[in-house]
Amino acid sequence: MPRRRPVQIRAGRQARLSVSKGPFGPLRVSQFPGLSPHGRCVIAQLEHTRLMPRQAEEALKFWRGFMRHPYHRLWDPRYEGCGCWGCCPDMNQVREILEIVAHHLPRRDARRFRRMVESADEDW
Repeated sequence: MPRRRPVQIRAGRQARLSVSKGPFGPLRVSQFPGLSPHGRCVIAQLEHTRLMPRQAEEALKFWRGFMRHPYHRLWDPRYEGCGCWGCCPDMNQVREILEIVAHHLPRRDARRFRRMVESADEDW
């Protein structure tokens, strides 16, 4: 029986990670344009083990919205809001999630991801 090539093994692993099933069907993972398939696979694995599904994508969306808002400089870290991730996330927690994702990505994808975050930071 012939041996499988490493490329075939990695392709099968990436396919399994991108279509992982949860208790209620397939789990959705964050999709960032410009990242390699391996980078997306790392994010999917990170979201299944350490974060919530699509939390990395939502964190980047929240950070961009926060930086574009004209009153973002009036944000008071002592005000906790309702504590719900969907409507009033803590911006320190959002930034920590972005740093976790950037830290776990491979170098090339981490540079691209950090550029996405820095493009939002330029609105400050």
